[in-house]
Amino acid sequence: MRLLALSFVLYGKFSRKFPWISKGILKVCSFLLSFTKLGRNIRKGLLAFGFDDPKLVRRNIHYLLFLFDRFLYGRYDPCFSLNLRECLEIKGLESLKQDLSKSKGAILLTLHKGNFPWGIARLAQELKVSVVLRNFKNKVIGNFIEEAFKYAGIKMIEPKGSLFKVREALKRGELVVYLVDQYFFNLSRSERSQVLKEWLHFLQVRLGVPLFYGRISEEVGKVKVEIFPLKDLSALNSLIFEDIYKEPHIWLWWYRVGKKDGISKLVDFPFGKKT
Repeated sequence: MRLLALSFVLYGKFSRKFPWISKGILKVCSFLLSFTKLGRNIRKGLLAFGFDDPKLVRRNIHYLLFLFDRFLYGRYDPCFSLNLRECLEIKGLESLKQDLSKSKGAILLTLHKGNFPWGIARLAQELKVSVVLRNFKNKVIGNFIEEAFKYAGIKMIEPKGSLFKVREALKRGELVVYLVDQYFFNLSRSERSQVLKEWLHFLQVRLGVPLFYGRISEEVGKVKVEIFPLKDLSALNSLIFEDIYKEPHIWLWWYRVGKKDGISKLVDFPFGKKT
């Protein structure tokens, strides 16, 4: 475990000092991993959604490695705060600030897509942010991510007892972020998905907590986040599918979808599979 933690530290410092070498490493690893179980699961996941392109498998693996690379890079970059402002653009931030109630806070729903950790970190530069994250089976990875989030000024809320913790955070006027794609694709336990849907409806309708959707995309190495109000929760499923179909290569969970048998039966497609 200590060796794994040490390797994270060394790679983070290495990628910051020698970015051109790390790019080459990512390309080679992406190619090799496409022939492993990871590559096969990603391909199965893509096929379940109608994508049949071997290049897309390698692009998704490269994204997974790049996401890990950027996560470690940001953790050990002394100028991370400044660089974050330069490489990330947020649209709708002022509207979010205006609607953020001091006594009710706000909820932001987004996906495990693109460089979402940096997107959340950028929001934390402007607002008090808490993120509801699932538990990590690997404690070293979990502790490392928690440490990195603290470094970026982000609070973590664990799933156990999260409803109470979320309510308290909202009362303090914080922005609470839910990464909702895993719930809406049955990648989490079905009861959790149902509880979340009912909870969001309760917050919006009964308590008047404003809900927002965060759309993450990437253009020429720049991360873009578009934030807009979500008036109707029934539109959320379609928004998620639309975002994934638009840029399938930068969605995190293809390998988990591939591990699920009969995912097409579990998922409620709002429109036909892509052909």
